[in-house]
Amino acid sequence: MPFQLDHVTRTHLDRAVASLSEEFKGVFSVETVARFVEESIDKLGEARVPDFLPVLAHRFARERLRALGQAEGSIAKEVPEVLFVCVQNAGRSQMAAALLNHRSQGRVHVRTAGS
Repeated sequence: MPFQLDHVTRTHLDRAVASLSEEFKGVFSVETVARFVEESIDKLGEARVPDFLPVLAHRFARERLRALGQAEGSIAKEVPEVLFVCVQNAGRSQMAAALLNHRSQGRVHVRTAGS
């Protein structure tokens, strides 16, 4: 991690690791969960408003852990998944995903990507 986190932010991130470790108990080790949280912080970069870093890292790590578990077959997929891809993941795919997410009312898990 290239930047320093203050004590309060670090405490919230430790709680995120504990929460996700409990959520994924039996699927991933505490060390794996902690690594995913740390990697999520790195991928999010230095946030302009660091107050939101713990919640964003928690959500991002959860999404990544769930995707890995589903890919490995250790977590069942609860709903169908759709991936929308556009050149830069900056417009069309995100609009299509938002529309499907809204119209499906949570019955479809939607992802976007850039090619």
